[in-house]
Amino acid sequence: MSGWGNKDDKSSTGTVTLTAPSVTFNGATAHAAGVITSAAHPFQTGDSVVYNNGGGTSIVGLTSTSTYFIVNLTSGTVGLAATEDAALKGDYITTTTDGSGASHTLTHALSNGRGVITGSSTLFTTEAAVGDFIRVGSQEMIVLSIASNTSCQVINANPQVVLTTFSAENYTLNEKPTSVSSDANILSTNVFGVNATEIAAGGDNVVSAAINNGGTLYVEVPVVTVSGGGAVVTGSITGTVLTVTAVTSGKLVVGQTSGQFTGALGAQLTSTEVAGVLGGKGTYTVSSQTVGATTITTVPGTTAAGTAAISGGAVTAITVTNVGVGYDAAPTLTIPKARVTIPTSGITASTDTVAYTAHGLAAGDAVKYFHGGGSAATGLSNNTTYYIATAGLTANAFKVKAATTTGTLAATVAVSGTAGQFTCGASTLAVADRVTITGTLGGTGTITGYATGTVYKVSAITGTSPSVTGFTLTTEAGVALVSTAGTLTGLTYTVETVVDITATGNNAQYFEKNASTAATAVAAKGTGTTGTSAAHTGWVQRKVGTGQNAGRIQYEVLVALSKNGITSDAADDIEFPDA
Repeated sequence: MSGWGNKDDKSSTGTVTLTAPSVTFNGATAHAAGVITSAAHPFQTGDSVVYNNGGGTSIVGLTSTSTYFIVNLTSGTVGLAATEDAALKGDYITTTTDGSGASHTLTHALSNGRGVITGSSTLFTTEAAVGDFIRVGSQEMIVLSIASNTSCQVINANPQVVLTTFSAENYTLNEKPTSVSSDANILSTNVFGVNATEIAAGGDNVVSAAINNGGTLYVEVPVVTVSGGGAVVTGSITGTVLTVTAVTSGKLVVGQTSGQFTGALGAQLTSTEVAGVLGGKGTYTVSSQTVGATTITTVPGTTAAGTAAISGGAVTAITVTNVGVGYDAAPTLTIPKARVTIPTSGITASTDTVAYTAHGLAAGDAVKYFHGGGSAATGLSNNTTYYIATAGLTANAFKVKAATTTGTLAATVAVSGTAGQFTCGASTLAVADRVTITGTLGGTGTITGYATGTVYKVSAITGTSPSVTGFTLTTEAGVALVSTAGTLTGLTYTVETVVDITATGNNAQYFEKNASTAATAVAAKGTGTTGTSAAHTGWVQRKVGTGQNAGRIQYEVLVALSKNGITSDAADDIEFPDA
């Protein structure tokens, strides 16, 4: 049986920041005889804290940056003990000599598993409850106490992950199992349930994406585009086509009169009740609207989103990062062919070089240039195929040419001057062409600094192609060569006409790899009336294999067949997020 999921998540308004529990106090006025005053401090007896005098004078008996242990005297006062044992006995350090300075601190490290969440525009007192779970990335925390709409204290819910600070992050807030507890082998955070009241929810969400074909030649993570599927369209203007995919308590509109909405199948809505008309779902056209208090009421639609992962040149997974809302059918997932995105800093116009670390391209490979909606790099044309040149090709850089062809210089090549002048048999050559010289230099002529595979730039020619009989070479940067006239033996000359790039374009431009195949994937919706999978009350238990079973994940599924199903709540939405 496959796993299923439904929403246990709650509204999670605003963003959150995690910091270590700490207080700041005045070393003189907030201290008396070893008692430190700090209103609503976050500490518990036995907590280890680091004391810091904040640049002032330490309280006598305490050493700045040293560790002490909390004796929780009241909700607004604490004492400090030298050892945990002493703290548990209530034996704290007493002194009559204050410190100085208003920036003394006590800090309980996050690595101890407890932290303080500070919210921006959050509504903890109305949306959250003690025991709820807050998740940010891989960090999952249980709410221990709620101080205000923007402050709560949390404890690490997953000992496999150490809490670390974060700032202004989006988060999920959800309820967790009350019927399943942790034991030596199972974490309650790895148990995901569906209760009887949640079965019909979540059918309009995108919960997962499965890879059909991983594609080839990927070196950067492609952007996944989600389209189609009938996402909600909101509006309250006559003539607007309104797609309704979620109805609260059978209500579609408030205060509208019969005849103002015409159903997609010709059915007419009666007043505000929509029970029995396409189940309250379908596409309706607003034929008229009364201005004022009569407005269309719908669930605002959002588009689902996902992030791909690649390995070995293929797309290996897509993680749903936004489940969206309002999908009557699973949307289409589009993954582009492999590409290398080139910012303006990646183009060196003086040498016509494109930089990209580990691009994976080979000489002769076909690539198609796209400007990405901005200004094209001068010399390159949008939606045009080019070819990787041999000249200047390294693991992290390349040049492009308009044709696949390469040429060679007709025998015999000789050095004819002291500044990179050469003679040759009748050849095809042009100014700005690149000449790659390979082999062991012999003969009486010399080229200072020569090494096999060096790329040179043609700065002048004698004659007209295909009858060029002389040429001058410089370095790629245009620096004159130092040479000695004479014969040359043992060398091969490869000639290429690379694209002359004179401006760097924009940061969204890219080269698509023509030989690559695009990855494909399909999306699946959640449970519910229009969902991909069938809903049952029950729970899903997730076990991560160890030892000889390392790398395997086992899901055990219990289906509750009782009339009322599971009555306790549980959070499956992290593993199977469809709301």
